[in-house]
Parts: sequence; C-alpha cells; structure tokens
Amino acid sequence: MASTLNLISDWNLASPSEFKLVQRLMTLDPLKNTIHVYDARDFMPDLINQHNVILVGSRISNPWDGLFEGRMNFFFGYDSMSEIVNRAPAAGEQKTYSWIGSGSGSYGYSIVAYLPNPDHNGNVLLMEGGGPENTQAAGDFLLSEYQLENFQKMLHVTTLPYFELLLKTSWVKGTPISTTIEAYRTYPNLH
Repeated sequence: MASTLNLISDWNLASPSEFKLVQRLMTLDPLKNTIHVYDARDFMPDLINQHNVILVGSRISNPWDGLFEGRMNFFFGYDSMSEIVNRAPAAGEQKTYSWIGSGSGSYGYSIVAYLPNPDHNGNVLLMEGGGPENTQAAGDFLLSEYQLENFQKMLHVTTLPYFELLLKTSWVKGTPISTTIEAYRTYPNLH
C-alpha cells in the first residue's frame, strides 16, 4: 500500500488514448450524474470500498491497479510493462506473454478484469494495457456489444460472472486493428 501511495503522489502519466476512452465511457451516462472521473492522483481509496469503480490505464498511469494485482491471475511483470505474467497457466497457456512494437506494426496485450471490490459491496472494472493502443483495445472490447456477447456465449452464461481477460491486440501506427481473447479466468463463486 505504501509503495502504491508513493507512485500516486509522484506520477500523472495518463495518455491521450486513456482520456479518449474515459470520454467514451462518459457517454454511457448522458446526464453526468452517476459517473465521476478522478485523476489517479486525486482518487481516494475509500471510493473503491464504497462505490463501483472503473480503473483505466496501466499501473504507470493508474497505480491503483496495483491494489488488485495480488488477487489476479494475469498481471504486468514488475520490471517491464511489456510482459504479462500468468500466475497459474492452464493447458496451452504461456507463463509469460511478451510483445513487440515498432512504428509500422505491432502486437501487444491488455488485461480486463471485472472483480468485486475489497469489501464485496461493489464492483471494480480494470482496463490496463502495456501501452496506449492496448489500453484503448481493452476499452474497445468492453464497449463492443458484439465482443461481450461472443465472450458471454463462449462461457455459456446469461449473466457475466467476475472475470479476467488477457487480450492480444494487433495495431498499426498507434491504432488498434484487431483484438482477440488470448486467455481468461472466471470467478462465478465471488458473487
């Protein structure tokens, strides 16, 4: 907790694509009375325990994500934002997922997690990527009825349980092109 609070006091590195994603999320609340936006530096820890919260960005731009890493299967490597660690690989999964990047074309990964808050009286939705394109792809995935419907069909459920997704995104010159589910975990017993 102390290291996370130190990061919050030192950093304010949200990317333009993260701001655009927040703007898109705000359109879900046209009257602007239920969604409140906070910069990571101004966010108060009590909000996580008292409200439903959406956390956007990697732990570099939003260190509050770090509060959930211990509860998650997929998380960014401690030494690099270009590697995602898979705590407990299932059959066919890798222990780590690394990516490449160049100006002409790349692929990368993002994590989307829908979890209960620490007090289990609200929910937390995390969207974090190793770069702006990957965070944008995580938001695009969540804001796509088609993608969420396909994920729900894949799980054979009518209501989405708590989950974690590892998404792989190909992108060109900073623009996400396609996003696929690389791995996932569901937590139906947490409800």
